[in-house]
Amino acid sequence: PSYESTDLFAANGGSELVAVRTKSNGDQVYRARYEREFVRYTWVGARTGTQGHWVAEYPDGPKGYYGADERNQELPSARAGDQTLGTARYYLVAKVDPFGNKVRYIWDDLDSNVPLLVGLEWVFLEDQALYRATLAYDLRPDAVIDSALGYESALRHRLSGGRIFAGQELVREVELAYEDPSRTLEMTRLQSVRQWGLGG
Repeated sequence: PSYESTDLFAANGGSELVAVRTKSNGDQVYRARYEREFVRYTWVGARTGTQGHWVAEYPDGPKGYYGADERNQELPSARAGDQTLGTARYYLVAKVDPFGNKVRYIWDDLDSNVPLLVGLEWVFLEDQALYRATLAYDLRPDAVIDSALGYESALRHRLSGGRIFAGQELVREVELAYEDPSRTLEMTRLQSVRQWGLGG
């Protein structure tokens, strides 16, 4: 990418987007080049093409917010890119239906430049989540390096477990274990998955 407003974009893992119009405030509206899901995407605050965030409007009513929360507050933790070049990827932060029900996605780069999903929240009472899930990571011996976006990104962590809470009560826990890297040519290979329910 050239990190300009004329860059090409893809959604959902590869569906190319095409610009269809520019709003009076400068926001750009896109759709998929080959329509299958009939989602309308708006690049909000695109400016020079290095920042902003995205709002996806789905045909059954919900809206998805990428790189910002449902209040359009931009979150650096939910975007990947280079400080000099700009933002290359925008990650889903919230999905809200027409009735105000929502799911929030929490991201953290864990001191790297690749955002990782570290939590989810759903069923809210006065903006307080009644249910939540947390994801844990550890360092991986085989960092995944990628320079396709014009800068070097390094995925240095791997999923090690997760927990689901109802209020403050732990209702499910999952733990992932990996083989000794000395036996796998320093490659990450899953060895086992352990799961506990309510009460252990």
